[in-house]
Amino acid sequence: MRQFRHAHTLRHLPWASKLVTTLFLLTMLAACVVTCLLAAITTGASRAQTAAHYQGTDTPDMEAYPKSTEEMLGTAHFHLFSMPVVLLIVGHLMGLTRYPRWLQGLLICSGFLGLALAVGMPFLVVHAAAPWAGLKVFGNLLMAITLPAMCVLALMDLYLPAPPPPPEPAKS
Repeated sequence: MRQFRHAHTLRHLPWASKLVTTLFLLTMLAACVVTCLLAAITTGASRAQTAAHYQGTDTPDMEAYPKSTEEMLGTAHFHLFSMPVVLLIVGHLMGLTRYPRWLQGLLICSGFLGLALAVGMPFLVVHAAAPWAGLKVFGNLLMAITLPAMCVLALMDLYLPAPPPPPEPAKS
């Protein structure tokens, strides 16, 4: 941690810190791919598929039993303990990049919003109405975009050279 405090940016980290940061970010990108594949297989990418996954259905193309509150609480418990830690780490790394603060803030907040929607909406789908599934899909989409984007931007900041400073205005 001391190395991060003195470096101030990812580009200036010592090689060992760059190595562990790179390996972490690459592992996170692999986790994002696996998560997207899992979501596509289990809940689908549409509001109807997501609603059917949580409310249950017995159609020729999809068979799913209704999710119990206990089952959804188990999933929510796991995600609410693990995902904020992931977002905390990746968000901190994003904060050490040279990208504008508005972009850093947008990506970090979008990640946490995506998490809240992805974890909370299944309860509304089961206990209220199927249309809430659209917000679950949106939450998944936010997570599928923001987390890999932060990882890629952090990796780019680690290894790409700093852009040249803007030219001085001509004095007349």
